[in-house]
Amino acid sequence: MAWSKETNWIQIGVNREDISQNANKEMQIEKRAKWSKLIESGIENGGLLVYHQLASFNSKGFRKNSRTGKELSITDYDPLANTLYVTPNYLDIQRISVSSEEKERLNHLQAGEFGLLLPEKLKGQEEELKKRYEDYLTPSDEQGKSQLPMKARVTYLPNNQKRFIYNNTPMSYQQFLTDPILVVVQPKSFGDYDNPYFSHLNSYLYFDGLEKSKKLVAENGLEKT
Repeated sequence: MAWSKETNWIQIGVNREDISQNANKEMQIEKRAKWSKLIESGIENGGLLVYHQLASFNSKGFRKNSRTGKELSITDYDPLANTLYVTPNYLDIQRISVSSEEKERLNHLQAGEFGLLLPEKLKGQEEELKKRYEDYLTPSDEQGKSQLPMKARVTYLPNNQKRFIYNNTPMSYQQFLTDPILVVVQPKSFGDYDNPYFSHLNSYLYFDGLEKSKKLVAENGLEKT
C-alpha cells in the first residue's frame, strides 16, 4: 500500500463555527489571513500539496467543464482533469528526477511562476498547453480581470509513469494517475492573491508531523478554531 510509507502526514481542520457565516466580515478576513500564514509556514517547513480533481468526476470517470460545457474524461490533458498540482517536495518524496538546475528553479519560484512538467508524449502540444495552464492559474478579480499573469516553466518527464495522488476524498478510492501533468506551485507563485491551493485549508494539504503541526497552530493563535 502506497499510504503505508506516508505515516508522518497530518491534516488540519476547523470546527463548524469557524467556517460559519455568523462571524463579522472583519473577523473572517483576519482569520483567513491567519490560516493563510499558517499554510505558508507549514509548506516552508516540509508541508506538502497534492491537489487533484478526482472528486469532481462521476463514477464513470467523466465531468463537465462548467465554463465551456465540454465533457472531460479523467485521462484528458486539461487543468480540470489529468493534472496534479503539487509543491516541489512532491518530486523528492516520489523520486521524480529533474535536472539540478530545474530543481533549484522550482524550489525558488517567484510571484507569477509555476513549473509545468509534461510527459514526453505531449512535446508537440507544448505551446497550447502552456497557454491553457497559464490562463487557468492566473488569479482574476470579480470582474474577471487578470491580476497576476502566470508564466510556466516547462520540463519533460518519461512516459508511462504512475503517480501517487494522496487521495483521501470519500468520492473515489483511486490512488494513482498515469502520466498526469504535474503543475508545481508554491504559495509565493500567487503573490498575495487568493488561490485554491494555499489560501484556505483543504483536503489536499498535508503538514509534516503532529508536534510540528500543533506548534504551527499555536504560533498563529488558532488553537480554539
